[in-house]
Amino acid sequence: MDAKASFPEKEYNFGVLVYKKPVQHRFVVNNSGESPLVINNVETSCGCTVPEWTKRPINPQKKGEINITYDGDFPGKFRKTIVVYYNGANSP
Repeated sequence: MDAKASFPEKEYNFGVLVYKKPVQHRFVVNNSGESPLVINNVETSCGCTVPEWTKRPINPQKKGEINITYDGDFPGKFRKTIVVYYNGANSP
Protein backbone atom coordinates (compact mmCIF):
# COMPACT_ATOMS: atom_id res chain seq x y z
CA MET A 1 0.00 0.00 0.00
CA ASP A 2 1.11 3.53 -0.72
CA ALA A 3 1.34 6.68 1.27
CA LYS A 4 -1.12 9.27 0.02
CA ALA A 5 -0.69 13.00 0.53
CA SER A 6 -3.77 15.20 0.61
CA PHE A 7 -3.87 18.93 1.15
CA PRO A 8 -6.97 20.52 2.71
CA GLU A 9 -5.73 23.89 1.42
CA LYS A 10 -4.01 24.16 -1.96
CA GLU A 11 -3.87 27.94 -2.33
CA TYR A 12 -3.30 30.85 -0.01
CA ASN A 13 -3.70 34.59 -0.63
CA PHE A 14 -1.41 36.75 1.51
CA GLY A 15 -3.45 39.82 0.57
CA VAL A 16 -1.70 43.20 0.65
CA LEU A 17 1.86 42.89 1.97
CA VAL A 18 4.30 45.37 3.47
CA TYR A 19 7.32 45.76 1.16
CA LYS A 20 10.40 43.89 2.44
CA LYS A 21 8.48 42.35 5.36
CA PRO A 22 8.55 38.53 5.19
CA VAL A 23 5.29 36.62 5.61
CA GLN A 24 4.62 32.97 6.33
CA HIS A 25 1.91 30.41 5.81
CA ARG A 26 1.56 26.81 6.95
CA PHE A 27 0.04 24.17 4.67
CA VAL A 28 -1.17 20.96 6.33
CA VAL A 29 -0.32 17.62 4.70
CA ASN A 30 -2.56 14.67 5.58
CA ASN A 31 -1.42 11.10 5.04
CA SER A 32 -4.63 9.44 3.94
CA GLY A 33 -2.76 6.33 2.75
CA GLU A 34 -1.90 3.10 4.51
CA SER A 35 1.88 3.45 4.88
CA PRO A 36 4.15 6.22 6.21
CA LEU A 37 4.40 9.32 4.03
CA VAL A 38 7.85 10.81 3.48
CA ILE A 39 8.18 14.27 1.95
CA ASN A 40 11.43 14.04 -0.02
CA ASN A 41 11.61 17.60 -1.30
CA VAL A 42 9.61 20.79 -1.76
CA GLU A 43 10.53 23.05 -4.68
CA THR A 44 9.39 26.63 -5.13
CA SER A 45 9.03 28.69 -8.29
CA CYS A 46 11.30 31.45 -6.97
CA GLY A 47 14.18 31.93 -4.54
CA CYS A 48 12.03 34.53 -2.77
CA THR A 49 9.83 31.69 -1.45
CA VAL A 50 11.47 29.34 1.06
CA PRO A 51 9.91 26.04 2.19
CA GLU A 52 10.44 24.08 5.39
CA TRP A 53 8.63 20.79 5.90
CA THR A 54 8.15 17.82 8.20
CA LYS A 55 11.25 15.66 7.75
CA ARG A 56 10.09 12.65 9.77
CA PRO A 57 7.75 10.07 8.22
CA ILE A 58 4.08 10.97 8.64
CA ASN A 59 2.18 7.91 9.81
CA PRO A 60 -1.12 6.89 8.17
CA GLN A 61 -4.03 9.13 9.15
CA LYS A 62 -1.61 11.68 10.71
CA LYS A 63 -0.61 15.20 9.64
CA GLY A 64 2.59 17.01 8.75
CA GLU A 65 3.18 20.53 7.53
CA ILE A 66 4.90 22.65 4.94
CA ASN A 67 5.80 26.15 6.08
CA ILE A 68 6.34 28.73 3.35
CA THR A 69 8.11 32.05 3.87
CA TYR A 70 7.87 34.75 1.20
CA ASP A 71 10.49 37.48 1.62
CA GLY A 72 8.36 40.38 0.33
CA ASP A 73 11.21 41.90 -1.72
CA PHE A 74 9.19 42.38 -4.91
CA PRO A 75 6.39 44.95 -5.21
CA GLY A 76 3.25 44.28 -7.24
CA LYS A 77 1.04 41.27 -7.77
CA PHE A 78 2.60 37.83 -7.82
CA ARG A 79 1.75 34.16 -7.91
CA LYS A 80 4.24 31.58 -6.62
CA THR A 81 3.98 27.81 -6.70
CA ILE A 82 5.39 24.97 -4.64
CA VAL A 83 5.82 21.37 -5.77
CA VAL A 84 5.84 18.58 -3.18
CA TYR A 85 7.77 15.37 -3.86
CA TYR A 86 6.87 12.38 -1.68
CA ASN A 87 6.88 8.59 -1.68
CA GLY A 88 3.36 8.14 -3.07
CA ALA A 89 2.01 7.21 -6.48
CA ASN A 90 0.76 10.73 -7.34
CA SER A 91 4.02 12.54 -6.54
CA PRO A 92 4.64 15.34 -7.23
